[in-house]
Amino acid sequence: MKEDNNRSSKNETKWTQAQRLLRKRWVLPAVYLAAAAAILSSVFYFQGQDLGSDLQDQGTQEQPGDQFETGYDPRDEEAVPVQSSSEVIVKPTLDEAEAEIIGHFYDESATAEEQQASLVYFSNTYRMNKGVDFGAQTEEGFDVVAALSGKVTKAQQDSTLGNVVEITHDDGVKTHYSSLASLAVEEGDTVSQGDKLGEAGRNLYNEAAGVHVHFEIRDNEGVALNPEEVFGQSLEQAVKESENAEKEAPEQGADEEKEEDKEDGEQEKAPADGEKSGLVPSESSNT
Repeated sequence: MKEDNNRSSKNETKWTQAQRLLRKRWVLPAVYLAAAAAILSSVFYFQGQDLGSDLQDQGTQEQPGDQFETGYDPRDEEAVPVQSSSEVIVKPTLDEAEAEIIGHFYDESATAEEQQASLVYFSNTYRMNKGVDFGAQTEEGFDVVAALSGKVTKAQQDSTLGNVVEITHDDGVKTHYSSLASLAVEEGDTVSQGDKLGEAGRNLYNEAAGVHVHFEIRDNEGVALNPEEVFGQSLEQAVKESENAEKEAPEQGADEEKEEDKEDGEQEKAPADGEKSGLVPSESSNT
């Protein structure tokens, strides 16, 4: 009986303390705030779980456009050597000590003696040399190399010219190499400057040259350039100078014709006792 009274007394004491605590103004607001914070935390937690699950599902699902292929992969592109803008035209020989120029380009403005030395006699006809000939210092011959980077558009054997190689460069400019004893390239090959094309040899077109290589440079219209004037120049510079020379040539020719007409009008042409025989060159390329 005494124990029951003690328990009742303790309960009354706790209740009294609770009532006193609730009478304080700050208690109830604090309780409400704590409850609200707990509820909001629970809501945010469960929403975060759902969002993470949705994102994971989307990452594994096929997205629009995934089933289509573009058909292009830059890794599949074939690497093509590009002619360096810093390249200059070089001689088609690796070692200048092995070969020297023995045949020069026929220049309309050269002296009569120089022009005569630039003729090639073949098939009872004197022909203008439209390139230069590099002759071997010894009978062993020498390697012939590409004067510029480009693509081999011809590599074949010719009964008169020997083996012939043609390389096409930027802007349609072409270099020709003939009188080769052997070929080291095939049509369609891409070569870099200095790559071996073959070895110098002999041909029927210019037997007097012995072991040699005939080298020509032609622009995109097939006009031959004087190699000796463009060695050491860039391809762009060489073509530009050639175009300027072509523009100046007709003007110079017209002036010369006017001067000749003037002289003919002032002087009577004396009758000739006889015709002086001379060389009548025929313009021809041996490539």
